[in-house]
Amino acid sequence: VAFCLRLYTYWKEMDATSYFFRNNGIVCAVFNGLCLAVFFLCLLFSFSKEGEDVSVSESDDVPQKNDGDLLVQEEELFDAEEDFPQYFHKGFAKKACVWNGTLSAFACLLPGFGFLCYALSFLMEKENLRDPYLLVFAALSLFSGAYFLLSAFRNSFEKNKFFAFFALLPALWATMRMIVEYRDLTRFINKSLYVGQFLFVLAILIFFLYQAQILLGEESLARPNSYMFSAIAAVFLGVTARFPVLIALIGDQIRLDLVDASSLLMDLAVTLFIAVKFATAAKRR
Repeated sequence: VAFCLRLYTYWKEMDATSYFFRNNGIVCAVFNGLCLAVFFLCLLFSFSKEGEDVSVSESDDVPQKNDGDLLVQEEELFDAEEDFPQYFHKGFAKKACVWNGTLSAFACLLPGFGFLCYALSFLMEKENLRDPYLLVFAALSLFSGAYFLLSAFRNSFEKNKFFAFFALLPALWATMRMIVEYRDLTRFINKSLYVGQFLFVLAILIFFLYQAQILLGEESLARPNSYMFSAIAAVFLGVTARFPVLIALIGDQIRLDLVDASSLLMDLAVTLFIAVKFATAAKRR
């Protein structure tokens, strides 16, 4: 429903040349209200202490290798897990930390390359090199891309707090992005169209905070409910607030500059990554 409302806004409510509404923009207001409701409901449910414990039965400790899936660990790592189980993630935490299979690997690598391209899009404009905010933002984009690529190639469910701190980079990136975009809010002609994008950035910030908590091994904080509901909010907003922008761009309803276009592709890559993480963590034998 929210997806259809967003498409209706771009095709029927908004003027393609001025980006202003032809009428009072009631459908856009309904869409924004729906996004706010879903976001805050997911946020509320994420604080629930109910749900499955992080610990699992012994059957979940046995690594599974499905046909067509990529190998996720070397055999000696499995042996080390049996000898030193306290140094490895288990059950839900393991599913949230590693990828398995071609789709999951692609979903992890895509944001990595997307972040790198996003950083380069800022450096192609000479005036951006004189803006300290954009330079910090570009650096965080670069380091976040390196983190995603490293985590994809590393792909380990062992507990490594040094590596886990780098999982905070995407969260810092989302925080800096909110600062940069809020500072440049005047460039948004119709600010009501920006509500969904702002909520999406806030949702991925919360998700990556939970992702970092899991990698840090903080089992008291990394509850499945918190992780899953933060993922639902991010995927919902990615599909309903950001994906229709791509359709409107293809349909020549809007026009984007290089930075906004790379930002859109980056958001779609992150949405795919979180959706695959959600699907993987939700699997039950």
